Amino acid sequence: MSTLRPPFELHAQSVPAPDGTAQTYYSYSLNAESGVPPQWCGRLRTTGCRTLAAAERFVRQRIEELVRGAPDTRPWSDCSALLNDPERLRSAAAERGCLFFPGLLPVEAVLEVRRDVLRVLRDHGALADGAETDAGIARPGVVLEGSKPDEQYRAYYNEVLSVHSFNALPHHPRIMGVLKQLLGEAVLVHPRHICHAIFPGLETFKTPPHQDHFSVGGTPHTWTVWLPLGDCDSALGGVMLAEGSHADGLLPVVEGSIWVDPGTERHWTWSPMAAGDVVMFHSLAVHQGRDNTSGDRIRLAASFRYQPVSEPVDEAALAPQHRYAGWDKLYADWPPDDPLRYYWRDLPLQVQPSVHP
Repeated sequence: MSTLRPPFELHAQSVPAPDGTAQTYYSYSLNAESGVPPQWCGRLRTTGCRTLAAAERFVRQRIEELVRGAPDTRPWSDCSALLNDPERLRSAAAERGCLFFPGLLPVEAVLEVRRDVLRVLRDHGALADGAETDAGIARPGVVLEGSKPDEQYRAYYNEVLSVHSFNALPHHPRIMGVLKQLLGEAVLVHPRHICHAIFPGLETFKTPPHQDHFSVGGTPHTWTVWLPLGDCDSALGGVMLAEGSHADGLLPVVEGSIWVDPGTERHWTWSPMAAGDVVMFHSLAVHQGRDNTSGDRIRLAASFRYQPVSEPVDEAALAPQHRYAGWDKLYADWPPDDPLRYYWRDLPLQVQPSVHP
């Protein structure tokens, strides 16, 4: 009597955490019985999940996407006409939960950050030999990704978080001008900036549907600014968002993950973005990453977060992303009088204990 082979296999791996404890992460491999295209079978891929139940659900949704296709998307709506009209800007934000501004930032300001981040990637052996650094071509067989951080990844990420241009970009006057209009008061820029480097061949290491507020805490009136560090075409992917989903409130997450189910009532918004384009979205807006199917290019992007100064802020939002190192170490090579050093300490903040200690 024959036994049906399961459509996928899960693999648990224990990874040392910075505090000396061990964390379990799940990877998976797909079999032909899953019905996905053959090129997706056999290879070990990461889920980013830390519990068996969350990993199983992640893989089953992934199989459905590969068999039926990803959610249909509509292009971002250009909100440039709303600039300098705070009432209409806030109305659009309340309705959509997202705002898209093509060409908001000077291209050179974005490309400066791109060059600096790519130099860090090059110094850590992640770029292909013989290719121009600015092209962002990945070295075959090398992947730096944070679901299973090792010492190399932590060193690379700490160096990125030390890059001055990366820390300066979220304070750009054109971004701050929009946020001041949107929030209607003084704005706190969270110092916890995120650099996304999504390598080719990590098609399944995309961020699942989630809401930032679950991880960020503090006031729900926090907004994320997401921007590509360089042109982001359809092959590189990017971020897509369930427009209007912020109105559904804070959704339950799958245990052991950040995953939420936005349902089928909302349409997904996405389109290619160029260097200088910016999308802003509410902390309750459901969004997710798209696959990098480019074959050899690294997708670079950044997420910066903003909120009214007068509203509560989670203490973790004032710490470096991942907390692999403290600010003293990250600022070690900066001038002592640099205005970006600890800028938030001069603000009258309502700091709350972290929702995720």
